[in-house]
Amino acid sequence: MGKARGADALRRSTPQVKTRPQVPPLGMIRRRPLNPQDGARETAVLGGTPDRESIRTMRTETNESKDGKAAAPVASRPGSPAQDEYPGDIVAIVRSFNSEHKAHEEQYGRTRQASDRTRRARDAAAAERQKAEDTHAGYLTAQAEHPERRGPLLVMVLAALVTLALDGFASYFAAESLGGDQQATFIWTGIFLAVLAILEGGLALSAERNKKAFRLITLALGMFATFLALLRFVFFSAIGGGPIASVIGAALFTACTILFVWAGFLALRYCETVDIWRARCQDRNAARKADAAEDRAAGQAANRDRLTDAYLSRLRPSLLRSCTAPQMAGVENDIRAHLAGEQA
Repeated sequence: MGKARGADALRRSTPQVKTRPQVPPLGMIRRRPLNPQDGARETAVLGGTPDRESIRTMRTETNESKDGKAAAPVASRPGSPAQDEYPGDIVAIVRSFNSEHKAHEEQYGRTRQASDRTRRARDAAAAERQKAEDTHAGYLTAQAEHPERRGPLLVMVLAALVTLALDGFASYFAAESLGGDQQATFIWTGIFLAVLAILEGGLALSAERNKKAFRLITLALGMFATFLALLRFVFFSAIGGGPIASVIGAALFTACTILFVWAGFLALRYCETVDIWRARCQDRNAARKADAAEDRAAGQAANRDRLTDAYLSRLRPSLLRSCTAPQMAGVENDIRAHLAGEQA
């Protein structure tokens, strides 16, 4: 007993040194997973800078009442993403509005049908435009093979026929020198014109393909023009003209014949070929069809926009009850995309 009392007194007289608990190194500390609600609070404790979501969570938790009921979150600043974006479902809004009245549902159906017609019209217009571009490329390819032949085929052929008809007057005077009645004169005039037309066409065909044939046809044309000049000289001499007057008259009509033949040759020489003319006609028809298809698509799009505006004008009062004013523009754009079939 004495020894026990002595030890107890000695323990009381000796000052007690308090030891601090050993803290493991920072790298050895294992952190438990944090809940999203605790992120802002722990960030504030650790001295870091909380992010926007953490601040919003802290504001929501701070406004909670003591009885456990959650209060409404603090409103964000105007223009913030949380205020400009509508978190609701666009399809749910449309479904709720259509369920209010049968007229809303019918108007929604007409708008979606107009959107479907617009989409099909635009697809058809795109196909016609692609076909027109392919046809135009074929026309440019055909034209590139004969770059100098750019005159319209029908216009140039008509010009060549006109010049040939003008040669008929000079050929008639040459046919008169052969004698015979009026019918025989017309027959000889037709024969002379046919020969001139053959020589003119031969010049146009051989100008690119065979230079030797071109020179031979030119020589034949010169000889035939000389023959017609002699016939005209005989005709003018027979009607009582002097030698000088007959020579001048024959030379004048012969020069006219050569000029008209040369003009017809140039018209045929630089007119487009049959392949180019066919490709040009197809290109023009394809472009006309593409323009008409695009006009139809534009009309369908205008009708769809009209129905969409009418539907939104009826839906807008309901939107004001479920979203704020800054969210209206984004919600209306989403509903427009839904009505146009661009969004489910």
